[in-house]
This record gives sequence, C-alpha cells and structure tokens, in this order.
Amino acid sequence: MSLVVGRTIFVATTSLLCAYAAEVAAANLVTNPEFDANLDGWTNANPAATFTLDGNIAGCIAAPSAHVVTPPGSGTDIISDCIVVDASQRMDFSACALVSAAFTDVHATLVAFSDSTCSSYLGTVEDLYTFGSGIWNEPSAPYFLLPANTQSAHVDMHIGAALDVHFDRIRFGPTGTTPVTLQAFDVE
Repeated sequence: MSLVVGRTIFVATTSLLCAYAAEVAAANLVTNPEFDANLDGWTNANPAATFTLDGNIAGCIAAPSAHVVTPPGSGTDIISDCIVVDASQRMDFSACALVSAAFTDVHATLVAFSDSTCSSYLGTVEDLYTFGSGIWNEPSAPYFLLPANTQSAHVDMHIGAALDVHFDRIRFGPTGTTPVTLQAFDVE
C-alpha cells in the first residue's frame, strides 16, 4: 500500500513540476530567433557583407544558422525587426555566436526606444560580448529591467571587423525566455 501511495505522490509531484515549468516559460519576442528556414525578421546594415543561411554549420542546437562574412576594412550590424515591449516586466537576453577569431569586436546588443517603431533611440540596454574562436558561445543577461519609458527594442548583432561569424538562438523576452539548464534532479 505504501508503495502505491509513494508512486501516486511521485506522479502528482512530477505533474505539478511539469505544469509549473510550462507556466514559467516565457515567449521569445524575437522574430526567427533560430534561423530555422530563412533570414526573415533580420536586416543586414552593410550591403558589402554577406548574410546567408548556412545549413552546413550546426547552430547552438542544430543547423542551420545565420552566416555573416564581412569584407576587409568593414563590419556590419545584423538588426532584428522592431519588438514592442512591456517595460514593467523583467527581461532576459541571450545570443549564441560562433566567431572565426578570438577576442574580436562581435557582440549582441539590445537597443531600447521610447516609441513603438524603434525610431526614438533611448540607448543600449544590454551588450553581450562573444569571445571565443571556433566554439559556440552563448552569453546571457537574465532578469533585468528596461528603462521606464521603453516602448520598443531591437537586437543588433554587431560585427566590427572583417570576420566570419555564425549566429543562432537569439532570445529576448520576459524573464523565463532564456532557459535554465537543470544539472541534477533528486527525488527521495
């Protein structure tokens, strides 16, 4: 009898944890954050830089990923569509990048605006630098507040030099958007 009760409690606890986890997860506000089939939702600011979908390089999870190659003497910014935000909520921001050279000027920036069309610049809210050569990096900024009068934002994937860079899994949204990895789970 106690074994059945133990299993029943375990099932109820597991169901409760699953329900809680589903409730806590927040929506990613970025359009096409994993570049699964195309580059929709993103704009390349420098026409001399190539911006393509690369199905040969596995992204943070799987291929494809966005691939940017900047020519010598230049860089570029890959900018997301404008995102309308609620400045009263705490936010998470993360971006995954594979950079061809170490310690370079490659970073993901979250830019805030005081209007709903990303026209009236307020400033940089978060700036995630990626340092690493030949490995995927995923820096993150969890649980922060936007400036009080923020109405919209966009993500700017900045490349400040001639480089070969891949981007994938760009996340921005209410806290819970950037997943937390559970390292261990014990039931006694």
